[in-house]
Formats: sequence, structure tokens, C-alpha cells
Amino acid sequence: MMPFLLFVALGAWAMGMLNSLGSFFVPAVAPGVFNLFSILVPVLSFSWLRAHGIEPITGMAIGVTAGALFQWLVQLPQLAKQGFRYTPRVNFRDRELIQVLFVRLPFRALGLATWQVNFLVSTFLITFLTREGSITFLNYAYRIMHLPAGLFGVAIGSVALVELSTRASADSLEGVKEQMRHGLRLVTVIMLPMAAMMIALAVPVVRVIYQHGQFTPENTAATAQALMLYSMGVWAPAAARCVASGFYALKDTRTPAITGLIAVAFCIGSNLLLMHRIGFLSFAMNTALAQMIDFAVLLLLFRNRAGGIGGRGLAGLMLKVLAISAAAGGAAFGLFHLLSHLIVQRFLTVLPEVLACGCLGLLAYYLLARLFRIREVETTVQEFLTPLLRRLDSRRAQS
Repeated sequence: MMPFLLFVALGAWAMGMLNSLGSFFVPAVAPGVFNLFSILVPVLSFSWLRAHGIEPITGMAIGVTAGALFQWLVQLPQLAKQGFRYTPRVNFRDRELIQVLFVRLPFRALGLATWQVNFLVSTFLITFLTREGSITFLNYAYRIMHLPAGLFGVAIGSVALVELSTRASADSLEGVKEQMRHGLRLVTVIMLPMAAMMIALAVPVVRVIYQHGQFTPENTAATAQALMLYSMGVWAPAAARCVASGFYALKDTRTPAITGLIAVAFCIGSNLLLMHRIGFLSFAMNTALAQMIDFAVLLLLFRNRAGGIGGRGLAGLMLKVLAISAAAGGAAFGLFHLLSHLIVQRFLTVLPEVLACGCLGLLAYYLLARLFRIREVETTVQEFLTPLLRRLDSRRAQS
């Protein structure tokens, strides 16, 4: 797996290049290519490896490495279309290279590494718990929670960084503040209902994905509890990423790193206090709380630096969206329990039930937003649907 480090770094480089050029679709799809190879290679190579006396787990290592490679390669054609051509050249006196290596990169790396340190320390502490399967419950729940966070949270943060950097380059602090407000509104109207749906449907979602073979209903209940707690803070990393992008755009990489350290210190300290009282659930709960603290401290510091960012309007929007998200989640939860009493619970029935209940919950969320005139929801839906409708219209015209 050693080549994985090189390939994943090149993939991240390509994502950064394309995002800076205003191209977001291919970088967003690239992680899906990584996941595809990570799954297909070990599945397809299992029998061959076993027949040749090779441990089948080797297929996982090959799949991950191949996934990282093709995550990078799939982005190169789009880079070529943008006019990028690579010419080997090394100049250690380049002013911008020196600035990146010695001014921006160390603190940016520290900011990213703090949560990895938190993960390592938390994993170490979990091993002291007496309940068997604690690490498994948390890892499985985190993987489910990370899906919407990776799909939408990272995408919003990436777009926000590009836009904020553009506004900062134009020496427009008001432009930076307006773009940050836009990013935070997107996070609010997209991530809060996602969190509500995951909390409402945590048990059936875990059951569909994991409850097979030796994974028992008791394991499902434990994993679902962790998922609910993780989901409470799923919006916070995306919101913190938007605010951190504002600092990065202003050439300040130190502040997000420091707030990250504060949040991680809180998380580790809280886990030490609570892990022997509420068990593995303390790790999911404290992770969510730490992410909220990271966002709150970052927002407060940026507000003081920028002289206000219209926080009352954002707080009002968040409260409204939180209320209708809870109502929509309740509708999805109620429908699933009604169907579960009417239909025998098997994999082939639970999966469509989860999809139907999730869609109903999102529809209820949209209708409630229209009812209470939360225009940000309608605007966001239009922003997502308009490019799709244009693409469909162009294809119809061509055909």
C-alpha cells in the first residue's frame, strides 16, 4: 500500500487544481472511483488469490492502491481540457513555493492532522472498554455518517474556498463575508435535514447495510445509537470548513489549526471522563460536540476579525431549518414504524422502505420550508436542479 500515499496526494493535487479553475463535478466524482476499485478488486480477485495460495486480504491492499491511482488518473483528462501541461521544473527560490512550504503548509497540515490524532487517541482509549465490539460499532457508524459529510460537506467547503479566495484577491472583505454567509446557508439547509434523516432512520439503515451473517440485532442497535450521536454533529465539520476557508482566503492558516487543537483537546479530555460511565457512546457524543465547538470558536473569531457577519440572520435560519428538519425526520420515522408493523422485515423489504421513508422525509422538509417561506431552501434546490435541467434540455435538443 505504500504507493497509495503518492497516488492519493496526486489525486488531492488534481482536485485542488480543478476546483481553483471552477471545475467541481469531476473532483466530486473521483472519490467514487476510489471506492469502486476498493470494492471490486478484492471481490473479483478473491477466488484467484485463494487458488494461488495468497492471503485474500491482499486484494484489499491492491484495491485501495488501485483506487487511489485511478482517482488521480480520472481527473487528468479534465485538467488537459483546462489547458494544463506538465513540465518538470524545480526552483527552490520560487517565492510562492517558499510561502506554501514554510508559511501556509505547516499550519494547514497541523489543522488537518489534529483530527487524525484524535482518531488515533480515541481508538487507543476504546481498547480499554470492556464491551466487546465497541470499536466495530463506532467505525461502522462513522462510515455511514461520513457519506453525506463527504458528498455534500466537503463539496460545499471546496467551492467556498475557491469563491472566498477570489473575493479576498479582490481585496473585498465584504465579498468574503457575503460568500461565507452563502456557504453557511448551504450547509444549514442541506446538512441539517440529512442529519435528521440519519437520526430518524438510523436503525433500519444500519440493519440494511450490516445486519447479515454474525452481525446481530443487538449489534445493529449499538451501531445505530452511535450513528445517532455522530449525526448530531454531522453539519459542524462542513460549517467549520466554510469558516476556515475564510481564514485561508485571508492567508491565515494558524487560527483554524489552533481551534482544531482546542476541539481535539476537549474531545480527548471528555472521553477520559465519560468512557467508563457511558462506554463507547461517549466517543461518538464527544466527537459531535468537539466539531460543534470547533465551528463555534472559528465563527466567533472570524466575526471579531471581520466586524460581524450577520450572525443573527444565520442563527434564525438555523433554528427554522432545525425545527422543520425535526418534523420531517419525525414523519420519516413514523412512516417506517407503520410499515414495519404491516410488512415482514427482510432485506428486500427494508431497503425500499428506507428509501421511501427517506424520500418522504425530504419531501416533507421541502414542503414545510415552502410553507414557512424559508427561501434559502427553494434557492438551493434551484441551484442544484438548474444545471441538471439545462443538461437534459441540451441532450434533447441534440437528439
